[in-house]
Amino acid sequence: PFFSTRSVYFFYRGLKTKKVSDFIWCGISLSIGSLYIYDAARILPFFFITWVLFLILTTEKFLYSYKRYFAILAISFLVMSLPMVYYALGHWQNFTSRSEFLFIGHQIKQTESLSPLWNNILTSAGLFNVKANGNDFFIFEPLLDSPVSWVFPIGFLIAIVQAIRLRSKNYAFILLWFLVSLLPGILSVPNGNRGIGTIPSVY
Repeated sequence: PFFSTRSVYFFYRGLKTKKVSDFIWCGISLSIGSLYIYDAARILPFFFITWVLFLILTTEKFLYSYKRYFAILAISFLVMSLPMVYYALGHWQNFTSRSEFLFIGHQIKQTESLSPLWNNILTSAGLFNVKANGNDFFIFEPLLDSPVSWVFPIGFLIAIVQAIRLRSKNYAFILLWFLVSLLPGILSVPNGNRGIGTIPSVY
């Protein structure tokens, strides 16, 4: 959560200020947060790519105005990622073993149905208000304490309505951040650990 929040902060500050340093810091934070910390965080670059593509498609001359800065962001990300990329290329099985072992596709293949996927989606929906399903912390309690757990579903519905009715990019951004951060758990085993990336967008 710390590095994903830093990435978002420097990204949006960079869009406002057009300072090269902001995009460099965004790339560095994105690299650390997605490659050096926890498997579930590897989804973070895909969230950024999806959001940038959305902005390109919905904002006139967006790519023209920021292409130089996105190149700087990408270069800083790649430079910071080089040690881990070097390790991954030489130890691919070790780099992907945990994700491969937990991948829900194996359960779908075994059961020959999508029921494991639907079960994971339902479990993910309950992480915040019912049970975080953890195996070392937040085992029986939800990820959110009251009163946040009470108002979160209301805020989530408001965000959906505002994103659709007002075509608000701010609400769309928060919703996308939240939903993409749920994917690591949905595609493996949903619990408080793998869902921890949702916390900044939830609050």
